[in-house]
Amino acid sequence: MPPSGDGVLELVVTKPEEKKMATGLDESVASHLMAESIQTHKFFMAETMGNIQHANNMLRAIGNKQFDQLDSVEAQANRAVTVTPIGEPTTKSP
Repeated sequence: MPPSGDGVLELVVTKPEEKKMATGLDESVASHLMAESIQTHKFFMAETMGNIQHANNMLRAIGNKQFDQLDSVEAQANRAVTVTPIGEPTTKSP
């Protein structure tokens, strides 16, 4: 608008129109899609955690085989044997 000459500038504020979706989905359909996507995400996360655990178990098994330790009990037995001190030498110098 051009100024009216009285020193007051009038501004016209227009409110933006709300955008409408191209197709309207029923609320039950939208909530069903959301629930299905959440369930799918949970499934994939559980599967991923299982795969990570499986990979960790494989690495643990490979490490145990490499050091010839089949399980934690044998590993503890090997440590006990190697750390146990042996008695003093029987030949002593005078």
